[in-house]
Order: sequence, then structure tokens, then C-alpha cells
Amino acid sequence: MRIRGFSVWTVPFAVTVHGVAADRGTAGVVRLTKRGAATRERIVAAAADLMYEQGVGKTSLGDVMAASGTGPSQMYHYFADKDALVDEVITTQIQRMLTSQRVLLARVDSLSGLQRWRAAEVVVARTRRGHGCPLDE
Repeated sequence: MRIRGFSVWTVPFAVTVHGVAADRGTAGVVRLTKRGAATRERIVAAAADLMYEQGVGKTSLGDVMAASGTGPSQMYHYFADKDALVDEVITTQIQRMLTSQRVLLARVDSLSGLQRWRAAEVVVARTRRGHGCPLDE
């Protein structure tokens, strides 16, 4: 979402951003400059790529910082810890998956159409470099 040159995202987990706490279960709104949003997106994209390639357990925050070209102050400005970063990677991947599936499912208007969609998803799942879950994309 954009508000007057700022990117806005909701924080569905406990973190502190600019000294303001957002409790689990509440949606805090955090505003970012374009540059801040780009940095945060770069961190999330690097983390998603690394977690896809080597797994969550083997991906360290140091790996993510190196891949995203950020330092500890930037990392911890946006993410309280690795769990918060993993939560954001999962949220981002789910949003991407749902967006693509909504487009495909919008075309389904019959049982045979649903069966064709399912068959296509099975083919795609079998060709994903050993990863069958669409969250891995």
C-alpha cells in the first residue's frame, strides 16, 4: 500500500520498529520511505532465495546480510530476529502464490475446468527442482 510516498505494511507479530512495539495479534502500521521499502524488500528477496536453496535452518542472518548488501543495523531495523524474517518470507511467498492462483482459478467455471487446473498444478509441482510446495517459488 502507498501513502504519500511511503510504503506501509502491517506487522502481525511482536517486533519493535522505531521504538514502537506491535503486539502479536494486533496490526501495527509502519511507514517506510521508498529507499527503506527497497532495502526491506531486498532483504526479504535475498532471504527467500537463500532459504529456497539451502533451507531455513542453514540460512543465517549473516548470509542474508551478505546476499542483500545490508548490515546489522539495517537488518535489525526491519526484523527483530530470524523468526521475524522467516515470518515475512512466508507471508510474501503466500501472497505471491495466492495472487497467481486467483488469476488461474478465476478462469475455472466448471468441474472439468477445475480438473484441468488440478492436473496443471500437479505437473508444475513435479517440475519444481525437487520442491513440490508453491511456497518455494
